[in-house]
Amino acid sequence: MSVRIRNTVAALVLAATAASSMQAQEVITNGGFEAGNLSGWTHVGAANGQPDLRYNAIASGAGAPVSGFGPYDSRTGGFFAISDQDGPGSGVLYQSFTIDAAATNATLSFSMFVRNFADATTIGDGLIHTAGPNQHARVDLLFGNFADPFDVSGGAVVRNFYLGADVVGGDDAPWLDYLFDITADLSLAGTYTLRFAQVDNQSFFNQGIDDVSLLVSTVPEPSTVVLVAFGMAAAGFVQRRRRTA
Repeated sequence: MSVRIRNTVAALVLAATAASSMQAQEVITNGGFEAGNLSGWTHVGAANGQPDLRYNAIASGAGAPVSGFGPYDSRTGGFFAISDQDGPGSGVLYQSFTIDAAATNATLSFSMFVRNFADATTIGDGLIHTAGPNQHARVDLLFGNFADPFDVSGGAVVRNFYLGADVVGGDDAPWLDYLFDITADLSLAGTYTLRFAQVDNQSFFNQGIDDVSLLVSTVPEPSTVVLVAFGMAAAGFVQRRRRTA
């Protein structure tokens, strides 16, 4: 290989690596719930002899679909997700995603309100609503395809972003905007899960969720970059030969 071609390939490798690291991709589907439903998300509810605690996508200006509390406006757009219930229970709303290489930059953002109608916020036994007072919401990043969507152990949770409630006693809860740099949390290629969850056994509880976004930049495997660079160099070489022929 000539010096000129080696230098060209090296430059293209650097350029391809830099370009790939700057191209952030949105990995969350239907993060604003503008589909008018929970498409892209998975909901699981659990209850003890009561109807499940449920997450629903509702229109801005509507009341909570089970308890009727509200009306609530969305943070932006025409829809948002909300948890609601008519008895003690726990529920999770989650979405899994896979990255093929370690993140070079990853930013998580979401808007949320957490309205607790009980007189106190209680951090009880995880997301179990049948063992003592437990009345709170949480947001987590989990690693892998976990078997139990209610698992809050250190082995499942990579990072916790929220734990508690915004207001107690049923006062109106404002939308709050959250922003996290989670680059270090996505240091391994693989499957991750973003989970919103709540548990209540003291009174009603509404957790509103909107504008969920996760922008991730990654650098491809070196072999991939080199192949792309060689291809670009070869294409350029062929074009130069044609021009000089």
